[in-house]
Amino acid sequence: MPDRRVPATALSANDASQGEPLLSRRTLQGATPGGTECEREYIYVMYETSSGNVAAEAGVVCTFKPGRYGVVTGDVSSGNRLQPAGVVCHTLSDGHYGWVQRSGYCPQVNTDDGVDTAGVMLIVHETSDGIADGSETADATGVAARIGWAVQADENSSCPAVLTLP
Repeated sequence: MPDRRVPATALSANDASQGEPLLSRRTLQGATPGGTECEREYIYVMYETSSGNVAAEAGVVCTFKPGRYGVVTGDVSSGNRLQPAGVVCHTLSDGHYGWVQRSGYCPQVNTDDGVDTAGVMLIVHETSDGIADGSETADATGVAARIGWAVQADENSSCPAVLTLP
């Protein structure tokens, strides 16, 4: 059942100090551009990069950092691509706290321009930071790294998607 408490922070939070318990969940009702109602779920995290003081912009695909509770990154080298965390909704600065989306319609997921059609499974990219890759096959690794499904082909290195992280 969704948490009905009023959150202390906005979905656009980019806070230097922690304003919610890490991994708090927030569920909101919303509509897709086509008007279909859907739930969107978010978790509260700390964003950290190992590439210097670099902010994550909307659309960045994040994974959990091994051994760091509630800490996510867009860096392939320091995250675990088999533990996707979600997609950044608003700018998150390095070392700051905010929300990433885990499920429901997401208007922007950064890609490698390899999503040729709607309905393609999106997985965490194996070698490039902060992006999803289109996968035509559902092998064991792809399923483990799946973040959702493309709603349409990508344009300008991003596409809308339906996220399906638990």
